[in-house]
Amino acid sequence: MRSVQEKKEVVRLVNERMDQALEQTTDLVTVLREMLSVNLETTAKFLMIHDDSSGEVGESARVAVGMTHGLVEACMQVSQDGALLVEETKSKIEGIRKQVDQLESIVNKLV
Repeated sequence: MRSVQEKKEVVRLVNERMDQALEQTTDLVTVLREMLSVNLETTAKFLMIHDDSSGEVGESARVAVGMTHGLVEACMQVSQDGALLVEETKSKIEGIRKQVDQLESIVNKLV
């Protein structure tokens, strides 16, 4: 059977890993938002160049507007999905953390 010190170390490591998982999920959402933001800026620059060169929007710019609209929707969806993923992950981590705390409490009572 493991010593109390070993069990406490396991609990500490589990808590550390859960914190890392939450941080990585948050980082992923941030990166996805940034990627979509860059794509949106690029499309907007194309629209400005096209408008400056021809004096009118034209068909290709209308396509770019459609792409921009799609990117905005995608960005909003990623934000919503990411926020939901972070909240679900946070909730799961809290559930696991409570279980770990309960197990630690039981171990401490036995020792």
